[in-house]
Amino acid sequence: MPMPRFLHHYCDVQNVFTRYYWSSSNSLKTMSAKLGVRQLANGRAHNAANDCRELAHVIHAMYRDGCDFPLSHHSVKVGTSERGESIHMPRVDVARAALLLSDASPKQVRKWLGRTGLDRNEKLLVNTGLKALRAFPESSDSLQEMAAYKHFVGPRMRFSVCLQAALICAREGWLSEAHLAFEDRVRHLLAMRDVQPLVDGGWIMERTGLEKGVKLGRLKEWLWKLQIERGATTREDMEAILRDIDWQNSDVDTWPTFSTIK
Repeated sequence: MPMPRFLHHYCDVQNVFTRYYWSSSNSLKTMSAKLGVRQLANGRAHNAANDCRELAHVIHAMYRDGCDFPLSHHSVKVGTSERGESIHMPRVDVARAALLLSDASPKQVRKWLGRTGLDRNEKLLVNTGLKALRAFPESSDSLQEMAAYKHFVGPRMRFSVCLQAALICAREGWLSEAHLAFEDRVRHLLAMRDVQPLVDGGWIMERTGLEKGVKLGRLKEWLWKLQIERGATTREDMEAILRDIDWQNSDVDTWPTFSTIK
């Protein structure tokens, strides 16, 4: 039976979520929690109809956050399988472009990418690779920098580390002092456990009166970022942080996120 034409194109929402929010997890539960999406009261996990409704709410929240949803062409015949290229290890020309543009200004980057044959997703990977190069921690002594970087790069940790190694070796030399210091930081990064948020959406809702939605998800991310930066270890610390920030009178679009490079 021939495949209907409308099934020839699709969008991998989990892929978009991973790249846009720099998230190392992209399950439906994780996406809903991060975005503050209201889960169905009578829904059952892995029920197709309920999952479709919840995914629709997730896509709407992502769209309001500014996400684009590029379509991919599906050319695999029914009854066969094909393993695509891993999204965590982009093509060599993407890495080469990020390295060549490492010292370029944002204007120069946009101009150069506009003249290449890279597709939209590959251009996005070049830009996120450049952000990762700038965000690499300067010291393994800073838990905040290390944890923030791990969140920045998410599942593309090894790709980002390879980019950084190539750049340092090109500038300073193989086995130089800078290269050895870099290798030490990488060992600490790979051995370090991810820092989990101390508070969830329910805790924030109780103290702020916010309802589930984009604003709740963004406030949760802001608090998580401050938890790492300030070294908070208890919920009492988070209470103090929540009192310290002006979330009531500020525009949600101005709130800091993990994808913002200092």
